[in-house]
Amino acid sequence: MGMVSVNASPYIPSPVMPGLSLHTSHGAFFPRQSVYTGVSVEAVYSVIGVATVSSHTRWFYPAADSKNAQGYVGAEAGVGLDYATGGGAFFNGAVELGAVINFRKVSLDLGIRAQFLPPFALNSFLLPVKIGLVF
Repeated sequence: MGMVSVNASPYIPSPVMPGLSLHTSHGAFFPRQSVYTGVSVEAVYSVIGVATVSSHTRWFYPAADSKNAQGYVGAEAGVGLDYATGGGAFFNGAVELGAVINFRKVSLDLGIRAQFLPPFALNSFLLPVKIGLVF
């Protein structure tokens, strides 16, 4: 299974400048458990320049027996790299909540994430709204 999404977010609690990121994840889906697990890569563009690599897990509900839409909850944990300022590596984490609208071979992915980037998240965090494809 693979996914790709574009995420747009303000900084919370003080909007400094909207952020934009490109996120992709590839791994395995276990239909019996309705669980996806894989590795994600993300590039964040805004007042910061960050790239992340994380382990990524999602649990879909209800099971995909023949449902046109499913909800999901997910989490990511990994490492980030501040490439804009050369600030080095740091822990990256995210939780997500969303829904997929299933078609034949692909699904439309709509959701929201709370993303924590510690060097930048001392007083704020990213809250991206995402749209993408699951294939």
